[in-house]
Amino acid sequence: MDILALSGGILAIVGIAGGSAGYFKSKRGDAIIAYQAREIELRDGTIVRLEKDNLALSTKVDSQTEQLATLKELAQGSPQLKLLTAAQEKTNRLLSKLLQDRENGKVRS
Repeated sequence: MDILALSGGILAIVGIAGGSAGYFKSKRGDAIIAYQAREIELRDGTIVRLEKDNLALSTKVDSQTEQLATLKELAQGSPQLKLLTAAQEKTNRLLSKLLQDRENGKVRS
């Protein structure tokens, strides 16, 4: 009878130890799964945010590229710009001549 009580006690101790190990293992596994789920959620949120930022920046770059092309066209072929340049050159020539005449004593101030 002592052998049955002794083997029963040993089995009880082994059962308690096994149950405790299984409990803590499952708790650790649940914690790892919860951590991974949180990381996946954060990653997905970051991806969505970065995609929105990328779209906004792409739109802004496209808009600025169009504006730059428009400004380039206006600056290169504008008749008003050619007239303004010609008028400015004429004014510069007249001022240069006036200053030379003033230096030579031909014109009084």
